Amino acid sequence: MVILSCSSCEFWVNLASFMLAFIIAIVTVFYTLAEKRRSERRYHYDVELQWLREIVIIPNLPIIEKFYSGLYLLEGKLGSHPLNPIQKAEIRNIVDAAYIEFYRAFISLLYGPNKKFGEEINSAVFQMKENIIEIVQDDNYDLSKTEIYKTMIETKIMQSRADLIKAIFEYKHKKK
Repeated sequence: MVILSCSSCEFWVNLASFMLAFIIAIVTVFYTLAEKRRSERRYHYDVELQWLREIVIIPNLPIIEKFYSGLYLLEGKLGSHPLNPIQKAEIRNIVDAAYIEFYRAFISLLYGPNKKFGEEINSAVFQMKENIIEIVQDDNYDLSKTEIYKTMIETKIMQSRADLIKAIFEYKHKKK
């Protein structure tokens, strides 16, 4: 049996203490660097989000409102049933022109900061536009009646507007 001397025990205790302190120091450095990097990424993301809102979204809120307000005015064009082909073409042209103007003035700006976000917004607005045109083209719907108009057209416009506003405010959760 080997008996260790006190100086030998002291050496091993000091070595173990040194190694433990070294490991703690390395873990602390890596943790600090990781936190700093995450903080910098968060700061960059917050700045990017703020720029998107201040440069693209807030100045264009009147354009959003103009687009949807213009679509509500379709009710005045739907005074007779069934609509003749000229009336249908006129309404289609109005809706298409409003969409193109909205795309150029607002949606296209969203592609720069985040292409996926721009595509999502464009797809939703385009689908709403196509749904309205499809309903107007269908003679089975008497859109001259207020209740049918509100059910078939106005609710789609309101839902699209609400979805757009919701997507804008929830944007911070989206990845590039």
